[in-house]
Amino acid sequence: MFRRMFTAEEIRIGTSGWSYGHWRGRFYPRELPARQWLAYYQRRFSTVELNASFYRRIRPSTWARWRQQSPPGFLWAVKAHREITHQTRLQRRTPLRRFLQSVAALGDRLGAILFQLPPSLSFDARVVKRFLGWLPPGLRYAVEPRHRSWFAKQPLALLRRHGVALCMADCGRRFPSARASTAASSSTVRATPRHSSPYGPGAWCGGRSRRSSISTTIFKAMRSRMHAPCASRFAGCCA
Repeated sequence: MFRRMFTAEEIRIGTSGWSYGHWRGRFYPRELPARQWLAYYQRRFSTVELNASFYRRIRPSTWARWRQQSPPGFLWAVKAHREITHQTRLQRRTPLRRFLQSVAALGDRLGAILFQLPPSLSFDARVVKRFLGWLPPGLRYAVEPRHRSWFAKQPLALLRRHGVALCMADCGRRFPSARASTAASSSTVRATPRHSSPYGPGAWCGGRSRRSSISTTIFKAMRSRMHAPCASRFAGCCA
């Protein structure tokens, strides 16, 4: 189903979503119709993180339409459905297969698939090994853990072995910080300061509205990874 492999070093900067009313007049021109916002956004950024796919199942026809609307080189970072991460907690293959079959309609516009884990999901080697073995080759994957047990040598080595990126999320002090994740090396890194909006008055992170900016810790971590020898490096930044 998937035949692409990614080996080039890339750094992409984008935002978490693109359709926010309070961006009108701040990012989008006031006179620009909302239906043209995506095209306007894509002329200025090379990636976007999609959160809607976490809460609801996106129709293949919608994925295909977004693919057609996206210029060459533009990539969608897609958050995996919560049925995979929160409801079945990485232990059922059917939800994963269903999600991957749907998102395949993005074709070559598909960037990283992000598995954002619940704070209560601690690392279980047996469960994680089996889940990573279910992931078909040829795609970028990132795991965003929110339990400290993931920031240890064994989990990080397992992710590296399967070519899965560690998502370093800057979310204040609510979850394990980027500093914890920079303690160990990873072959692929995707840095994602969670939901901080440079154009809006506040941000939403883990159920709390807060003001935030992109942490310098994230950029320092990205810089160290870009200079470290590894098989494949990819960093995306969704502000």
